[in-house]
This record gives sequence, structure tokens and C-alpha cells, in this order.
Amino acid sequence: MTDINDTQFLKDYLKDKLSIHVEAVENAGEGNMNSTLRVYYKNQDNISKSIIVKQSYYYIAQFKSLNAPAERIHIEATFYEYEVKNYLPKLIFFDEKLNIIIMEDLGQAQDLSYLYQDGELTENQISEIADFLVTMHSISKIKPLPNRLMVDFHKDYLFRFPFNHFLDDMIEKENKEMFDATRVILADNSFQQKIRLLEEKYLNDETSLLHGDFHLGSILKLGDSIKVIDAEFAFFGPKEWDLGVLIAHLALTPKANANINQVLKAYQSSLTINEESLAGFTSVEILRRFLGYSKPSTAITNEMKIKLASLAHNMIIKGKLIL
Repeated sequence: MTDINDTQFLKDYLKDKLSIHVEAVENAGEGNMNSTLRVYYKNQDNISKSIIVKQSYYYIAQFKSLNAPAERIHIEATFYEYEVKNYLPKLIFFDEKLNIIIMEDLGQAQDLSYLYQDGELTENQISEIADFLVTMHSISKIKPLPNRLMVDFHKDYLFRFPFNHFLDDMIEKENKEMFDATRVILADNSFQQKIRLLEEKYLNDETSLLHGDFHLGSILKLGDSIKVIDAEFAFFGPKEWDLGVLIAHLALTPKANANINQVLKAYQSSLTINEESLAGFTSVEILRRFLGYSKPSTAITNEMKIKLASLAHNMIIKGKLIL
């Protein structure tokens, strides 16, 4: 067995690859896609240390019945070759054959998901988030990032499954009020046509390097600074996608207006955006989080979710960001 969840394999593997002796292992984070472990060991000076070990499979770790490209971890490793690595944990080791990466452990760093409950971004966090996005989005497609398998995989969960009847039974059982509200939205033919156009732009506009899944759980808080993780969805695409995903998740926070306005202001001081694309991608992310598999744990009420779903529908139809 070559699974890092097999403790004996993990111990033997790390001894062989990095000459370290494992003392303890625990889960690190709550991601859906991969297995991510924190490994404790002592170095040659008998000082306790820890590293992060991450492995991808031919399925989604939290939904083993759902297939996914195992090579996604290769993309995360490749992402380190671009000029954004100052915002990433240090890459220690990459095993292409077993789909394993080993990274520095940033400690008990908290991701920004706490904003779903309360809180605002600090001025420096906003500055660093904007700088990361602007730096990344200014990188053109000089060297390839062959992630078409993941792009095609992800597009179904972004633009297809949430907007047809694939998940009807699950949604109705979880939230009957949301089900009733969104059925009206999804029956709008103009809305469905706009979704298809947004999907086409997502797939074919290869102008900027993207993180690909830039939600609050992908950003770690280290004091007043940030680090970015989980870049296995990275690809070259429209910059409004990353920004739209972030804005969508900030829209699910109690202090949405303050967080959104400050991020947009910081980003737009360096790069221009297409408002219609930004409004559309923001809306897609809001709706797919309500209607798809990956639902953030927010403090907003069901009434507010239904209001946001209606707002997302209007943003797509009008092509305006009206949060």
C-alpha cells in the first residue's frame, strides 16, 4: 500500500526520502480533494519539527465515489515555478510517481474561513491578497501549465451540475426553501444561456495565471500576513475568475461590503477588470456553493442565502456587480 494514511508506509517513506523518524501524525486541514497530514519528528539536534505531507488520488478524498485526476498534485508542484512562491509554503519534496508533495509546516495557521462567522480583513491582509492576485494575474502563458484534465473536471462542478437537475434530490432534502427558490432561477432560459457563455470564457480565455480555487479556505492567516495553499486547480484563464471566487466567499461573510470594497479597490489600483465577467463568475461561485457539493459553513441565515441567490441571478442577467 502506498497511501500516506497507512502510518507504517508513511514512516518508511519519510525515512527513505528525507531521513527523518516520524514521532506522530495528525490531520492537517479539512480539504475535500486530498489527504493532508501534519507529521512530527525530531531533527539531528533532537529538536521537534513538523512538515506537511499531501497526496492526491484518482478520486476525491472526502467523496471516494467521485473520480478526479490524480495528477492534480503535479500542478500544485509546478505552481512553485512561477513568481508567486513568496506567498506559498516552501516546497520540500515532490514525488511525481506517488502523487505526493511535502511542504513546510506553517504551524497552527488559521485559514480565513473564520470570516464566515465574523471579522474583517486587516489593511495588510488586503494589501497582500491584492498583491498575490495582481502578481499572479500579470504572468502570461510563457511556459505551459498542463492542467486541462482538472479544468475539464472542475468545470462540471462549476457550470454544469449546480445548474441542471443532477443534484435536485440532495438539495431538496438539505434545504427545501432554497430548492424552491433556485428552481425558478434555473428555469430562466436567458440565465442558462449566460451560464454557457461564462463556461466558454472560463475554458478558452487563457490570458492570466490563476490559482483556480481562491476561496477563504485557500488563504492562511499568519499574524497580519497571508500564505496561499491548494493550487491544484491552477491554470491559465480569465483573471476575473479568481477575483470572482474570492468576492463570492466574502459575500457570505457578515461584513461582506467592507471586505469586498477594500479588496476590489486594492486590486483595481493595479489591474483593470471586465465587470460583466466578474459579476458572472462571482454569481456562479455563490450559486454553486449553495447548490453543489462543497458548502461553506457560514453564519448567514437561510433567508439571506435565498436573497443572495436571487442577487446572483440578477448579476448574471445584468452583467453588473451589485453586491
